[in-house]
Amino acid sequence: MNSKLLIAVLTKDEEANISACLGSALPLKCPMLVVDSGSTDKTVEIAESMGAETAFHPFESFARSRNWILDNYGAGYDWILFLDADERISDELAVELESLGPPGPEGPFGYYIPRRFYFLGKHLRYGRSKGYKVLRLVNPPRSRVAEHTRSFEYTRVDGPVGVLSGAMIHEDRKPLSDWIIKHDFYSTREAEDELAGMGRRIPAASENRKAALLNSLMVRVVPPLARPFLIFVYSYFFKLGFLDGREGFIYAFLHEFWYPLLTAAKIYEMRSEHSTASAAAVEKQFD
Repeated sequence: MNSKLLIAVLTKDEEANISACLGSALPLKCPMLVVDSGSTDKTVEIAESMGAETAFHPFESFARSRNWILDNYGAGYDWILFLDADERISDELAVELESLGPPGPEGPFGYYIPRRFYFLGKHLRYGRSKGYKVLRLVNPPRSRVAEHTRSFEYTRVDGPVGVLSGAMIHEDRKPLSDWIIKHDFYSTREAEDELAGMGRRIPAASENRKAALLNSLMVRVVPPLARPFLIFVYSYFFKLGFLDGREGFIYAFLHEFWYPLLTAAKIYEMRSEHSTASAAAVEKQFD
């Protein structure tokens, strides 16, 4: 390897995934950092047994946690590769990373990486996952992560970016019940963030700026209860998600319909609670 690379992973109770994630990075023989936000299982123990440095940092959002890593661990590294615990490095990507040199004076200062997405054991080739790339390999001094909402972030790189051909494999090994619990948590945060006006802002980001613009436009224009239908139809029919068979339908229904519908329902619930609380406060003034 001709450059200094750090693999950085955010974790919270990722015992089922962390071995495969870190194991995929071991052939690179580069430092690995696991930033844990309070696991109660064996995540930290497994990570340390595999040679990773571990640190505790409370989780507020992906953007804030990744910026914390850039600020506290970026010095001395040419590149930081941000992996989620349920992601791993493919053999093809490992070869590219091993041959990657430090950024030149004209860049690139970041790289998009294709993501190969698995759900219920099947590689989903269509829907919104098709052709999806993430900007996760960055030069620390020239990079920040912009917070669109607490659950969605976009990487910003000061300078040109490139594209690698090797894939990052996304495959969560936890049971589906854990996926439901996680997205129930995310839906609450999304509802809170929308009511706080976060989703309306367009982040100054390099990564997926078109998606950020569309998401902001949808929040501003489309009523929350209409969004699940639009997202599902777009992903399942226009993006050919139905070609992924049963697994594709289950994923499209859960992620593209149920999850945004749950978020919309919580938005209405929170608005109703706010209205009730406001009315009660006004009524109390006249008691």
